[in-house]
Amino acid sequence: QASESVASQRMEGKRGKIVPEIEEISLQDLPLEGSEGWWRRSLKDYAQRFRVKVKVHLQGLEPLVISQSPQLAWEKSDPMTTGGTVWDAALLLSVYLSRRPRRLQGYRVLELGSGTGLVGLVASRLGAEVIFTDLPGMLPLLEANVRRNLPASAQIRPLAWQDAAGSWVHGERYDLVLMSDVLYHEGQYDSLLTAR
Repeated sequence: QASESVASQRMEGKRGKIVPEIEEISLQDLPLEGSEGWWRRSLKDYAQRFRVKVKVHLQGLEPLVISQSPQLAWEKSDPMTTGGTVWDAALLLSVYLSRRPRRLQGYRVLELGSGTGLVGLVASRLGAEVIFTDLPGMLPLLEANVRRNLPASAQIRPLAWQDAAGSWVHGERYDLVLMSDVLYHEGQYDSLLTAR
């Protein structure tokens, strides 16, 4: 009954349109290849992009509940503060990972620009040890999502790419580095490439 009451809760969106407070997404039902007829979260209204929680279902695993928020601290290296919403690329990468569940078991994974944390949370549910990173101003939302979905031992660290060479990440070993929809300013490329 609790899930029925959550599903029935609504909020007012654009032009008075009533939208559910939780958007349900099944990774199993999303297409991995081809974009013909594929929906775009980026075209949704403000309430759906930033106020609605996203519940992501993974086949045979506990669903993930992801909060979104427009209220993020401004960062000089990311003036658009784009980490507050679930982007289409994060869903597509999550679909890709979920269709190869055994590949991540036991992997040590670094997620760059975690944003809401969806991709890293999916990797964690699939057996990876994930270190979630983002700019300091993005961490409160990321921490809330990780704490809601994973044990308290999950690692969340601040990381600005331009400072990575001299930071905690320098010299660490990872089996896989994940990032989704993080390169949208040309000035970020060099910082990322030199942060080994």
